[in-house]
Amino acid sequence: MLKPFKIAVFGEAMLDVYQLVETLGVSQEEKTCPKYNILQENWYAGGAANVAVQLAKLDTQVMFCGNVTTKIGKILSENNIWFDIEEPFERFVRTRIVDNISKKHLVRIDKNPKVCPSEIQRLPEEEYDLDAIIVADYNHGEISTKTFASIRVYQSRHPKTKVYINSKNSFVSFIKGIHIFCCNNKEYQQLKFIPDADYVIITNGAGGAQMAGRKQNEYLSLNSTKDKAVDVTGAGDVFLSTFVIAELNGANPYEALKIANNSAGLKVTKTGTEGINKEEFEKIIADS
Repeated sequence: MLKPFKIAVFGEAMLDVYQLVETLGVSQEEKTCPKYNILQENWYAGGAANVAVQLAKLDTQVMFCGNVTTKIGKILSENNIWFDIEEPFERFVRTRIVDNISKKHLVRIDKNPKVCPSEIQRLPEEEYDLDAIIVADYNHGEISTKTFASIRVYQSRHPKTKVYINSKNSFVSFIKGIHIFCCNNKEYQQLKFIPDADYVIITNGAGGAQMAGRKQNEYLSLNSTKDKAVDVTGAGDVFLSTFVIAELNGANPYEALKIANNSAGLKVTKTGTEGINKEEFEKIIADS
């Protein structure tokens, strides 16, 4: 049985829109432009908001520290996730047009405005007894050095709180006090310096994941699972969320890596950013 934990999540709240369509041929006005009819539209939490939702599905009390828009706020509220301020307009939107029959992704349209660092990207002034802090940063401008300064102040008062970071931002190389730093292989190649973390995890999609620790010979490489991938969207969010929960529940980092790898493998068999539920996760733990 999973233990209840309190976790704060920082990062951009994205809206993932899935439009299931039927193909109607080619537009008469634009002879090379395909024409689609939307049959169904689904909204999912994306980015850091998806990390928060996955944590909540695993009986975690989640505090979301970031800008939340109306549609994302509705999803967070449905999952009993705390957030501070709701804005009326969607900021970060990723729209995917998906063939209704084959489920193939036909087009992806991103709305990624550069924004100023959010004043909400910090912990509230009140003291919260957090088990972990997660930063899921997509480098769109909301996370700044002030965010990490806020986390460092909290760590000085709560040294047992572990910090997990998945960031595309180059300045993360200079941040201290990181327990787990996670990124994909492309992002890792772009780092100026290796982050000062207890463990560094590099994910590589179908190539699996690798993790190295501070000590010599602390290394583990895993292949991806053999599950047939239907939709890889949100797999990284599930990987990070389940790694954190597995470790907080007593798994060592290497056991947590296996659990997270298998959890992400199960997620890619599902459409949308929807992750895994508590029962599926507990079965993965039992089988790992």
